[in-house]
Amino acid sequence: MRTGFEALAELAADSTALFVDFDGTLVNIVARPDEVRIDADILRNMTRLAKQLDGAFGIITGREVSDVDRFLAPHVFAASGVHGYEYRLPDAPLRRMTADQAILDDAARSLEELVAQHDGLLLERKCSAIALHYRARPELAEVCRVTVDELMRKHEELNMLHGKMVIEVKSHGASKGVAIGTFLEAPPFAGRRPVFLGDDVTDEAAFAEVNKRGGVSIKVGPGQTQAHLRLENTSEVGDWLAWLANQFDRQCSTGEIAS
Repeated sequence: MRTGFEALAELAADSTALFVDFDGTLVNIVARPDEVRIDADILRNMTRLAKQLDGAFGIITGREVSDVDRFLAPHVFAASGVHGYEYRLPDAPLRRMTADQAILDDAARSLEELVAQHDGLLLERKCSAIALHYRARPELAEVCRVTVDELMRKHEELNMLHGKMVIEVKSHGASKGVAIGTFLEAPPFAGRRPVFLGDDVTDEAAFAEVNKRGGVSIKVGPGQTQAHLRLENTSEVGDWLAWLANQFDRQCSTGEIAS
């Protein structure tokens, strides 16, 4: 285990709520969002942890929940999608905030014009947001930013969110931090100490929420962050999830109780 993680040996399965980002944390970021693949060992340990935590295991992602479900099938986890716009508690239906589709449609038309002018740009339409991906054309970052800035001036109701080689335009004010706060108010998450793993600037709101609640925040990859700890990549995330699941198994077999 990496230096600085020793204190996490005190985490107990009956008092921990574990949250993980998807892209860049559980799966590597690729050129096209629909091309990601999740490692079989990571998925196996996710199911172990969800069971050990009595369901207090959630995926906090910018993707739609249905999209994540497709990659993780047949497994279904508690999840929040589109940066807090939608969420699903264990064994409960998906819930969503309201979104102004007319404004989103207008914004999408403007961004479609930009994408049509530049090969390699990718526009991803979500239920309450639009993601402009420029991973294949990083030199167009400023062009994308200027275009989205113009949209923000035209539609003050919209919110902008910068990520890794992507700019999202949202029709809601939620965040991943709001999503974690929502989960922690409901069983089986309520009353537990939150732990969150994420890799992007869009995860900083979740780190802030977890830190405020006395939890553990873990940044994946490089970059400035307010997270307490850091893992280098998705491979290390896989190793850490396996370690934590084994730790909980040892607690169960020996009857250990965290201090």
